[in-house]
Amino acid sequence: ALRAVEFLELFLYRESARVVALTNAFRENLVRRRIPPEKIAVVTNGVDLPRFSPRPRNLALAAQWGIAPDEFVVAYIGTLGMAHGLFNVLDAARLVQNGKIRFLLVGPGAERDKLMAEAARRALPNVTFVPSQPKQAMPDFWGLADLALVHLRDSPLFKTVIPCKIFEAMGMGLPVLLACPEGEASRIISSEKAGISVPPEDPEALAQAVDSLC
Repeated sequence: ALRAVEFLELFLYRESARVVALTNAFRENLVRRRIPPEKIAVVTNGVDLPRFSPRPRNLALAAQWGIAPDEFVVAYIGTLGMAHGLFNVLDAARLVQNGKIRFLLVGPGAERDKLMAEAARRALPNVTFVPSQPKQAMPDFWGLADLALVHLRDSPLFKTVIPCKIFEAMGMGLPVLLACPEGEASRIISSEKAGISVPPEDPEALAQAVDSLC
């Protein structure tokens, strides 16, 4: 069944007038699969700058979620899923040296309940979970952050992806701490001087990076 679907996929690519890929890695994959390179354009995702732009911290929203005015907030905003390896963040939260650092994890996901239970078991006072929020509230939650965390598991697959939250964080004027395999996303962070990258699933490296940036 999978081979049949792939046959249909490649047939549609060959018959299309133009194919749009989201990353250069996706384009290279299609070229290796004998799709003519001249018909493939790369158009990366972006951000709605009128909505995602620098703003002061919403103090009422911060107080609602127990964030003190003098805390340095490391925000992960998005899906708390199996692909994201966020138990590594709990390990890093235990290792950071600065007592004024708070990890803010905002969003739904398959791993959310497990992460919350594990954070409670470890009695981590510097980790806050916020449930799924409406899309229009996202800029205000980004506005709570001093540092944007983009986090993925250590899998070769993630060398080829560009998480959309990178562009939202850049639009908000936030530095990005990227923890994922070196690839498309890390090249953007490096070329745009938008933050720093650390190896994925390395809690010591993540904690040291947070301490150095706060």
